[in-house]
Amino acid sequence: MTPEERDARARELAAENADRRQREGREEGVSESVVTPDGREYTASSSDTPFPVHDPDVRDVIDRADPRADWHGHCALPRAIEDAIVRDGLDLEDFRGASVGSAQIGPPGSRTHGRYVPPCDSCEPLFDELDLRRAI
Repeated sequence: MTPEERDARARELAAENADRRQREGREEGVSESVVTPDGREYTASSSDTPFPVHDPDVRDVIDRADPRADWHGHCALPRAIEDAIVRDGLDLEDFRGASVGSAQIGPPGSRTHGRYVPPCDSCEPLFDELDLRRAI
């Protein structure tokens, strides 16, 4: 799979998840999907759980940003990466060069629903550390 194909798949997965979450009643948040260089796919939504990311390796990277913000650690990207680490035994290096797609979750009829959302300050260190691709 080429990097461009991974980008397209990451965008598609993020949009599909945003639509699903909207159908389930969510009217805000962000859906993000990560497609690793070897083609593994992971998707999460911001604030899917009430607790922040706990994986120490992921936490070390995102804590390079200001960890005092109330929403710090609840973003979809670190959640998707942590899920992959816990569920499939991956480590951060497995994500080097991965494609990340994002889609805003909005209320039905919203013009912003499905739009690309750039990484927040907490997630930016993951992009820098792992050379992640923005699948815009």
